Amino acid sequence: ASHHNMAAAYDRGFFDDLVSPFLGLYRDNNLRADSSPEKLAKLKPVFGVRNGDATMTAGNSTPLTDGASVALLSSEEWASAHSIP
Repeated sequence: ASHHNMAAAYDRGFFDDLVSPFLGLYRDNNLRADSSPEKLAKLKPVFGVRNGDATMTAGNSTPLTDGASVALLSSEEWASAHSIP
């Protein structure tokens, strides 16, 4: 449900003034709006497979890109000159 809620929030424009596009990206790249419990149940474990007790799948773990962030500090004039909102 959380992915459906997030997709709906993007579609409503909730994040429009909270997210600054960067290199053409304007949404989280791990949003799975079409996920469902049935689809998630079919995913094979990918971490801990050697031990035979693997439970981590692409559906219940964080994406490999999770946690990335950036801070850009500039003057208002510089940001305006470079088309950064």
